[in-house]
Amino acid sequence: MDASGQSGATVAESYLEGLISRGIKYVFANAGTDFAPTIEALLKAQETGREVPKFITVPHENVAMAMAHGYYRVSGDAAVVMVHVTPGTANAVCGIMNSSRDDTPILLVAGRTPITESGHPGSRGGVIHWGQEMFDQGSMVRDFVKWDYELRAGQPAEVVVGRALDIAMTDPKGPVYLTLPRETIAELADAFVATPDRPLGATPPAPDMDAIGRAAEMIADAQFPIILTSAGGREAEAFYALSDIAEAYSIPVGQPAMVGANLPSRHPMNFGTMPGDITARADVIVVIDSVVPWNTRAGIKDGAKVIQIAADPFYDRYPLRGFQADMAITASPAKALVALKNALADIMPAKAHRIDARAKDLQVLTEERDDHRAKFLKRAETENPVHPGWIAECVNRIKGEDDIVINELGSIPD
Repeated sequence: MDASGQSGATVAESYLEGLISRGIKYVFANAGTDFAPTIEALLKAQETGREVPKFITVPHENVAMAMAHGYYRVSGDAAVVMVHVTPGTANAVCGIMNSSRDDTPILLVAGRTPITESGHPGSRGGVIHWGQEMFDQGSMVRDFVKWDYELRAGQPAEVVVGRALDIAMTDPKGPVYLTLPRETIAELADAFVATPDRPLGATPPAPDMDAIGRAAEMIADAQFPIILTSAGGREAEAFYALSDIAEAYSIPVGQPAMVGANLPSRHPMNFGTMPGDITARADVIVVIDSVVPWNTRAGIKDGAKVIQIAADPFYDRYPLRGFQADMAITASPAKALVALKNALADIMPAKAHRIDARAKDLQVLTEERDDHRAKFLKRAETENPVHPGWIAECVNRIKGEDDIVINELGSIPD
């Protein structure tokens, strides 16, 4: 640090330090003229042996977003995507939309066309710099990110990076957007600000236990309660708690628009991705982290009660969502399901007769489903052109025990 309080490092170096100190291991990047200070910082780190994230060059920004998305789904860690000013951001928009709707934390960092025309080493030097500038670069992604910001001169880059990552990793998780003007990251940085020794993001929201108790009573008093979830089983704790609840109390589970494994495929209460038959019969519906739990045209049974459970049960990032909510509980699915499992254990033994009757009813329904499926496949086998259902059956017959089949279109809640 010199007498002025500056560190001798550039803001670009401080930016990289902010990433590595926050646990970022990978940056998927597609560079442009705005990257020059960052590239210089990477070369300096290589020469000095200082640890920085690994930069992976990706030929297209949408691919880079997909790589960061997949990396989080496998590791549970956030990744950074770094792109070139406005065209790079535009190419990443589809990936931003996907990560937003899939609650995936990605820090999208874009360069910012030089602000000044002259007077600074980072000032504009190419014809394209005028054409690439926007009045509001963040407007391209603002509808789909949790937070967007532009680093300003004099601000500690590592603090801004830390704030971005904390917001991205706080439930409901999602992408954030940060722009870095070339002049700003080329400047000398102030002294580095220490990183807090804690995990990224805030702790997951815990449910109101009184609300959990009321929800448990509603389930216990119901003749035909069901659970609908799209992404409730992403955490192992939630996956096993949901399985235990469904099996112990004969509560069928539907997975409309499934975006993650929520229940074992062979679980006796797994009623698939198109659970219209159980939805139509339900008198209590527990919706766990599902934006679109049923087909609004078909609706639900008159008088049915609906309990919505999610980190954001009203999904305020969606402009319109009018699904019924007689009770809304703010909680991570894992914390809510564990609490609900404990609450049900106290009151469900007294409802053994209802559980037994429901189990018999569901066995009949399962047999009817199996019979319907067998008849459908027999017809579909000889249809011309080939029926998609028969293609699915053929895939099912040849896939291995540990194979995973992914349908990029999701499922349509019927």
